[in-house]
Amino acid sequence: LRDYYNRAKFVIIPIRRGCVTDSGITAMKEAMAMGKAVIASATLFMQEIVHDGINGLLVEPGNPGAFIDRINCLLDNPGICNQLGTEAGKRREAFSTDFQLKGLAADMLSILRNGRI
Repeated sequence: LRDYYNRAKFVIIPIRRGCVTDSGITAMKEAMAMGKAVIASATLFMQEIVHDGINGLLVEPGNPGAFIDRINCLLDNPGICNQLGTEAGKRREAFSTDFQLKGLAADMLSILRNGRI
């Protein structure tokens, strides 16, 4: 998959309206870790990681016209696309298992020591 991400200008992750699972999260994290801008449906899980206009673009689920507008925006503005990808790549560490486990371990120690996080 790395070759595909390397060749992509950006990655599109459309999720159906009403989807309450974490669909698309893995693909989104992979793309962002590779420094690619993402255009994703603004589902609850996507909004936790993608900050619209900062490290990616969010679109209302079920609105293909908005996806087309955002795709054209990135195609017409490679500088914006590159900036979003650069910011997305800065989240790389937050997606690593080691980073997540360190945070979990710190939270558990805090609970044990203080009874709260």
